[in-house]
Amino acid sequence: MESQAMVAGAEVWFVIADAGRARIVSPAAHPGGWKTVRALESVVLHEKESDLGRDRPGRSFESATTARHAIERRAAAKARGAQAFIAELADLVDAAAEEGEFSRLVLVAPTPVLHNLAASLGPDAAGRVALSVAKDLAKVPDGELARHLGPAWLAASRRGAG
Repeated sequence: MESQAMVAGAEVWFVIADAGRARIVSPAAHPGGWKTVRALESVVLHEKESDLGRDRPGRSFESATTARHAIERRAAAKARGAQAFIAELADLVDAAAEEGEFSRLVLVAPTPVLHNLAASLGPDAAGRVALSVAKDLAKVPDGELARHLGPAWLAASRRGAG
């Protein structure tokens, strides 16, 4: 996993993720600006399924005849890699919560990733979640986040003001 240097002390962190890449951004000092605090990318993101596991599924024999059937894998290698990536991201956020690097957290991810990430967070980080947004913004550049996250930023700010 690759990462950039962390900037400590950000009050609100937006965790923007998909199944293979994530970044943590916070509002920048200038209005409408965002800065990336940390960026992560899964090592299996660019791998082909065949490179991650067996090329073909195993075979089973029919007990009553000589027929053989392919056995479908329960969890594909990329799905397992995605789950491991989400768990690693949650661990990073948990550690940052323990260090007091943020006071509120906004999770932004496609629905399946959002649910897995929220369920993987520890109690300290989970208690700081101000808002969850079901959007795939992982590839949106920082300069364009304002038009996607402006309402979420306002909602997170209001929730922390009490």
